[in-house]
Amino acid sequence: MPKRTEAWPCDQELVNEILDGSREHFEMLYEAYFPRVYRFALKRLRDHGEAEDVTQEVFVTVFRALGSFKGNSSLIVWIFGITRNTVNRRFRRRPLRIEPLDDGAAVEVPAREVSADRIVDARRTLDRCDEAITNKLTPLQRRIFHLKHLRRQSTRSIANSLGKSEDAIKANLYRMRKVLAAASAIV
Repeated sequence: MPKRTEAWPCDQELVNEILDGSREHFEMLYEAYFPRVYRFALKRLRDHGEAEDVTQEVFVTVFRALGSFKGNSSLIVWIFGITRNTVNRRFRRRPLRIEPLDDGAAVEVPAREVSADRIVDARRTLDRCDEAITNKLTPLQRRIFHLKHLRRQSTRSIANSLGKSEDAIKANLYRMRKVLAAASAIV
């Protein structure tokens, strides 16, 4: 196995060595990035077992998807993208805790009264956002908005269905958020 004193190859060289079957280089990558991936997962999940599972899943994914690494970003950024997605999937998979309402422990929570002024302000904000969507977004952005927020599709599936890159979809979502934030600002 390469020693720590040995020069760290550039990301693309490391990837190429691993793709050529170098177990030593994969172990080098694993040893270098395992602690960082684990700490990130632990901080987000707050469970050692879950963090270990996520970290192992990340490195299995890294090994399987390494051929798709293009070098557009550093290897650690690419790995953290995989880590973030894996952690987010864990959050989505967590089962909801369901408690029976008829066991006597349930307490009726009174609804908060909402003033008429707040209702009117909320309606105006929604109207301004609707106007911004209709008049300030491009047809492509309106389509992305529909798919993302009304159909609840992932960025990846939107990119695939529109024939765009995920980065292009993310950039459009960012621009849309800026337009909507400006529209919803209290005048």
